[in-house]
Amino acid sequence: MKILSPLSRAEEVELLCKAGVDQFYCGLVHEDEALNDRPNTSKFNIGSIEELTQAVKIAHRFKRCVFLVINNLSPNLDKAINQVKIAEQIGITGVIISNPLLMEKIRKMELKLDLCVSCLTGILNSQAINFFKQFGVKVVHLPRHLGIKDLEMLSKNVSGIELCVFGLNGMCINIEAFCSLHCLKKAILFR
Repeated sequence: MKILSPLSRAEEVELLCKAGVDQFYCGLVHEDEALNDRPNTSKFNIGSIEELTQAVKIAHRFKRCVFLVINNLSPNLDKAINQVKIAEQIGITGVIISNPLLMEKIRKMELKLDLCVSCLTGILNSQAINFFKQFGVKVVHLPRHLGIKDLEMLSKNVSGIELCVFGLNGMCINIEAFCSLHCLKKAILFR
């Protein structure tokens, strides 16, 4: 089992490493835009390339990994690819992504980054996990609402890919990938 922690500032890395964190994830607010699902918050986003570079250096000193999150389902692909290139240059271990088109573009670039599927992708069965293998995905972050029996069944039916779950509670009560669907009722009523 590995402990994966969000990261907002480089100064957090050393303390969290000493507390037992194995890996980190964060978004990057670059050119006043974050390409993850929490774009308007300083939580889980690092504010500059320089600070992200510093965080990665500290993490590497403790032999830890940092993953960049680009899990907005419809990111600006050019900006996302630019962030991915920066991530590789500064030593990021991998990127957590929800957009299959972005995954395919990154795979074709043959970068030295692990591709990870975001929990916002809405993986609900082993066939969905196997779909993402074509992109060279190493890790799938499963939706938070899955129970122990669901996780056991998935782990029995999938091989060659690491499955991860978040041990937290928060955000939308709906399935993350479909979190905004509750807004559709209002949209339909006002047409």
